[in-house]
Amino acid sequence: MKRILTWLFSLLAVFFCVAAFWPVQPVIPVQGATRANWIAEYFWNCPWCKGDRVHYGIDIIYKRGTPIIASTPGLVVWSQPQGRGGEVVMVIGPGWKLHYYAHLDEYRVQAGEWVEQGQTVGLLGNTGASDLPHLHYTIFTPLPRFWRWDGDKFGYRKMFFLDPTEELAGATPDS
Repeated sequence: MKRILTWLFSLLAVFFCVAAFWPVQPVIPVQGATRANWIAEYFWNCPWCKGDRVHYGIDIIYKRGTPIIASTPGLVVWSQPQGRGGEVVMVIGPGWKLHYYAHLDEYRVQAGEWVEQGQTVGLLGNTGASDLPHLHYTIFTPLPRFWRWDGDKFGYRKMFFLDPTEELAGATPDS
């Protein structure tokens, strides 16, 4: 039994290291969309929010029903309704980054399923707290990036939420 546990622990350690450093260039998660379809300034800026909230991602505005594709390969950890996000899919990919796709009309993957980069995970919609069809796309990590913490009111959260525009730098539309 001890030998099996040691083997399993070693396998998990190798998986953790490979996943943490697995280089993958993400693709734009809305099929056919370009940078012109989102407002980069919406990351960490929420002019429409009331109270103590910030906007942790970008909104990619496009046609309702357009396929939403996995920005990176990974494991689906969530695919169900989630309050303000409406129909949501969340995928954990390389670098232990969680990719959060919200406001979908429908999702086409289930938790526990492996997805390849470019695979359809759902359809663009406006479910949840949404006034127009768009994809709310957030990238966050459970591994803190301490150097990102600053003096803002929510500065400590910047350790965990990554700017999708920076992450997608160099990405091309995957149509």
